[in-house]
Amino acid sequence: MTGTVDRRGSNDRLRVRAGARRFGVKGPWVALGLACVLGLAACQAPGSLRPGVAATEVETRIGAPDARVKLPDGGERWQYPSSPFGVTAYMVDFDADGHLLRVTQALTTAHLVVTLKPGMTKDEVRAALGRPAMETRYARLEQDVWNWRYFDIGEINPHRELNAFFSIVTGRLLYYTMTPDPAFDGSSGGGRS
Repeated sequence: MTGTVDRRGSNDRLRVRAGARRFGVKGPWVALGLACVLGLAACQAPGSLRPGVAATEVETRIGAPDARVKLPDGGERWQYPSSPFGVTAYMVDFDADGHLLRVTQALTTAHLVVTLKPGMTKDEVRAALGRPAMETRYARLEQDVWNWRYFDIGEINPHRELNAFFSIVTGRLLYYTMTPDPAFDGSSGGGRS
């Protein structure tokens, strides 16, 4: 007898289960993983918010901020950093009445160049960029160094690192550097092989 064999049907289920067992995946874990992915998809990113939305609605939609900073005009900035391993830091600004003014992704080359100025205090830098990924003190140099990771798609290695150097004596920004992230830069010896 000649012909084609239709391999769809109950055998597919057998193949999937065998494959799942081969990789150590159990049925309930697959369901839990799917639920997590769908749950994350339901969350909104701060960048999707529109001006005029009330602060209470923002908190309902994207959750409580990592920090709240009072702004000089009586408004408030909510910070949503993805540190220490993330590459975004959303600054969500509200007016004095609690309505959304703007959402800014602070960790972009364009924003960093415009925002960071030597002489800024640590509080000013933290208010502008959010919590750093890491803070390191170099006592002999009399410097504190804060760093953040971010992306710059225009670069050969888009994984970037911002290092802000502060004087221990004055607590003010001395200078900053924006370099390839050594964790992803194969040429620096700190990369992955």
